[in-house]
Amino acid sequence: APVTLAGNLVITNAEILSGICTIQLASPGTSTSVHYLMGNLDMKTGLWGQGPEEGLLCAGAVEVARYYGFCVSVNGFNSASKMPEAQASYEKAMSTLLPVLAGADIVYGAGSLEGGMAASFEELIMDDEICRAVLKSVQGIEVNDETLAVDVIHKVGPGGHYLAEKHTLKHFKDVLFFPELTDRSSYDAWKKAGGKSLVNRARERAEEILKDHWPTPLDRD
Repeated sequence: APVTLAGNLVITNAEILSGICTIQLASPGTSTSVHYLMGNLDMKTGLWGQGPEEGLLCAGAVEVARYYGFCVSVNGFNSASKMPEAQASYEKAMSTLLPVLAGADIVYGAGSLEGGMAASFEELIMDDEICRAVLKSVQGIEVNDETLAVDVIHKVGPGGHYLAEKHTLKHFKDVLFFPELTDRSSYDAWKKAGGKSLVNRARERAEEILKDHWPTPLDRD
């Protein structure tokens, strides 16, 4: 495909439309969903780039698919990293947030590493945290008299605090993100708990799930 993002979208979309036309000629009325799989090469290595361009391409693909009324899935959670680490986390967050904000029906790839050539349980746990944070982000900000809280602001006044207000108690669980894996404790508390890295905490969580979790079976009918 062309190196430009728009050109990449043009050729990918043409391939998808031709595929759909072929399916409909062979079996008219067949229900289809589409998957836009796009990326860019790293010009230094010739390998899949896994950069911010991928998130932009996937967001653009969602917009194009919406024009046709397609149900669309795109790749996300992408990273060139070979192991669970900081590089994997930031690349995955960037490649996932944009298509979700654009309204993709499905964003797949959780747990993957090295551009989908590998995977790990630790990475799947960390990607679950990224997924929860992304879904929280796309909820946006609700604006009404209750959330603007002007009456509470007048009540507390300059220099006061809101921790004791019923308004805080009523809303904090709904508006704040509560991570299950990310550490937000003080340095001393983190050190006392073993000073574990995110990857180490993810590994422990994965081991717990593999040992203790049993999926709920499907109903017999």
